[in-house]
Amino acid sequence: MNKFKIISLTANLVLAITFTLSCEDKETKDKPAPAAAVAVPETVAAVSESDSKIMYVNDVKGLNMRSEPSTDGVKLGTLFYGTKVQVLEKSGTPVKIGEITDYWYKIDADVSLGGKVYEHSWVFGGYLSENPPKEGTFTDSRDGKKYKFVRIGEQVWTAQNLNFAAKGSKCYDNKPENCEKYGRMYDWETAMKACPKGWHLPSDNEWTELMDFLVSNKEDASYDEDGGDGTGGCLINAEKYLKSNSGWNENGNGTDDFGFSALPGGRGLSVDSFVNVGSSGFWWSASEFDSGKAYYRIVTCWSCDDKSYLYSVRCVQD
Repeated sequence: MNKFKIISLTANLVLAITFTLSCEDKETKDKPAPAAAVAVPETVAAVSESDSKIMYVNDVKGLNMRSEPSTDGVKLGTLFYGTKVQVLEKSGTPVKIGEITDYWYKIDADVSLGGKVYEHSWVFGGYLSENPPKEGTFTDSRDGKKYKFVRIGEQVWTAQNLNFAAKGSKCYDNKPENCEKYGRMYDWETAMKACPKGWHLPSDNEWTELMDFLVSNKEDASYDEDGGDGTGGCLINAEKYLKSNSGWNENGNGTDDFGFSALPGGRGLSVDSFVNVGSSGFWWSASEFDSGKAYYRIVTCWSCDDKSYLYSVRCVQD
């Protein structure tokens, strides 16, 4: 059982009323090569110094994976901007694609196409970097919507609430303009499958990793003493660092130091019952409490609730 801490009731009356349910814590696309591009050598040489080297996709359009070290190779899939890859080999000589001259790299990745899994593929190194990007955008291929993302510690989070129109998801008060502002709201079962490919609904442990990073980087943020009643808890002096710097009412805006930009999208208690917009934001975790309840977060607070409730969704990169 995870030992969560309990915030004093005076810290936030609005959040306190939510803890009524008892629960235990437990390639860019490869740019086309000009006609004069140097041919890729047939022989590809492994380079020992690059073995197991970790690199990151540094182009916001994504990076195509190929079956061979050539733009003529079969496209196996597209890596998202910021994706971490393990370099296994590189081509024997560099080539020029567009204005960039670099090697082709063989990488370790799990990509499924037509039911077949490709464990390894080739990518053009001109769109790889040794440094992970701090922030950027990606496009959900299912509906063309673009989302901001931000790296916080070792994790990459979406910096906006998900707005994918999965069956059963709702807009606050059933008004489309609220989906544009706050994203859509999902019951837990729908939330578990709502994130786009390459991303997933964060587990309670992944939410905790975010909280731990915040505490370790902000001197005034801390865990309170454990109250032991199992109703949930909060970090002290912490939520301001994750809240957006506009859009909140009585709870006050945040400083958004890490670019998480949490918004007060409220929650849905039934099909036509919505509460707390403007004052609180609620986000599902992928961790169950029991068959009827799952864990959720209210910025830097945690508890569990009925899986039928409608909460917002943030996604973490795989």
